[in-house]
Amino acid sequence: MSAARILGEWVANTDFSSAASARARVVEAIIDTIGCIYAGWRDPVCHKSLAAARQWGTGTTSILGSTERLAMPAAAFINGVAAHALDYDDYEVVASTHNSTAMVPALLALAETGGQSGKDVVDAYIAGFETII
Repeated sequence: MSAARILGEWVANTDFSSAASARARVVEAIIDTIGCIYAGWRDPVCHKSLAAARQWGTGTTSILGSTERLAMPAAAFINGVAAHALDYDDYEVVASTHNSTAMVPALLALAETGGQSGKDVVDAYIAGFETII
């Protein structure tokens, strides 16, 4: 069995409900990332990225810090750019990554357009973090 299949089965079959400590840290990471998005929104790179993303079409997904809405991938991209713009986002040493800026904008966009619950978002974050590590 391939490593990808083992990992995929683990993600699909694991119940993260009992991971109370991890769940609390994830909520903090999501709140922190949303703060980074709002703070980073004023950076010129966000406005340049938004100008490019507008060419991908309109949609219904929120761009935090703006009243504008774009298609889900474009909104996730713009929110990700803003989250990382000031480099105040979290950093994880083991894999040398900025997990939250990679995951939170995409998870929020998916939840907004697909109707996933907060629990679903937290579970997906834990699964994504563990996968990256």
